[in-house]
Amino acid sequence: MKNKALYFIPDISGFTKFVTSTEIEHSRHIISELLELVIDANIMGLKLVEIEGDALFMYTTDDHSIEKIIEQSKKMLNDFHNHLNLYNTQRICNCGACSTAAELKLKFIAHVGELSFIRVKHIVKPYGEDIIKTHRFLKNSIPSNQYLLISKETIDYYNYKFDTKSLFEKKEDDYDFGKSTYYYLTFDQFKEDELVTEQRLLHKPKGEPQISLEVKIPANTKLVYKYISDLNLRKSWNKFIKRLDYDEHRVNRIGTKHDCIVGSNTLKVETIGLKNMKDDTMVYGEKTGNAPFLNSNIHFIYLNKINKDSTNLKLEIFLTFTFFGKFMKFLLKKYLLSLWEKSLNNLKLELRKLEQSPF
Repeated sequence: MKNKALYFIPDISGFTKFVTSTEIEHSRHIISELLELVIDANIMGLKLVEIEGDALFMYTTDDHSIEKIIEQSKKMLNDFHNHLNLYNTQRICNCGACSTAAELKLKFIAHVGELSFIRVKHIVKPYGEDIIKTHRFLKNSIPSNQYLLISKETIDYYNYKFDTKSLFEKKEDDYDFGKSTYYYLTFDQFKEDELVTEQRLLHKPKGEPQISLEVKIPANTKLVYKYISDLNLRKSWNKFIKRLDYDEHRVNRIGTKHDCIVGSNTLKVETIGLKNMKDDTMVYGEKTGNAPFLNSNIHFIYLNKINKDSTNLKLEIFLTFTFFGKFMKFLLKKYLLSLWEKSLNNLKLELRKLEQSPF
């Protein structure tokens, strides 16, 4: 493509308006994951110029074809929706961002134009009228929010011939640079590859829990759940934790793993879910497989709304002991119960402070 480039924009759309900081934070993490996924699905040697909010601006000077552009779009779309399907089966959060993530869509803009660059200090980027034109195509009258738009210039450049089986539709819109013709292919009926997901929802361990505890928390149930499930907030109420090592750019969900450093021990912890729960109960679970004197440590926290400002919290802990742990069973249970009683009391104090804050 001498002095020419294929400019390509994958653009995510579909998030509803957010009203809480949780949703804004989680939406940012979800979009980040999805954009990384789209970048990794690159099969055309596209160079990433810039991340533009929920979109990527990419280009290539390699010669391809309209068929290859379609293949590239479908590859990105397939990986995009497979990931959202997987995320939907593993999420533990019901905020607006997490619960509507499966409704996200992906659209693509492809335009062949002149290639020139601008340099600002050490940064060199494509520059010129065709860059502007490519972005203008994001505003169009296509009756869909999941499609591939290919400009007439691109069709002409590749000398693409439409046959009777072509699903492309022709359209023309007015822009600030004049009328422009383009062709589009909708992906409304696009079916992603069949996805095999590993459901990490567990059945409750058999038998009675070794430790159980029930407390009333003076706070809204959703807020309590946020403080329990958000790893960013864990140390605000669990004062026994020296450090948490986890990916701060990912939303905690079923299968998420983190290291919890308590004293001299580094505990390997995984977030889990529970099968067959009642609709009016929120549940959060974790399992640890390397705690001292324990083969496993699984706990579930159940939250039930009492009223809009009060929540009933029930803790159940299921333990299996090592050979030496069996001789210390009484002391271990007493120690863990004490830790949780103090931590949940800290949680109540933290939420009460939050409620009394003027901000």
